[in-house]
Amino acid sequence: MRKHPVHTDTLKHWDDLLHYARRELASGTADRPLIEPLVTELDAEIASRAR
Repeated sequence: MRKHPVHTDTLKHWDDLLHYARRELASGTADRPLIEPLVTELDAEIASRAR
């Protein structure tokens, strides 16, 4: 679905997910090598949709 329009509610959900993942990473309880690349990818996807 890349390059297709995304509903505002979906972007909000992605943003909430990103904040949750960052909190987990900051707390030290998350599997950093597994989650960091996903956070980076989702952050880039949100940024590309926000333009």
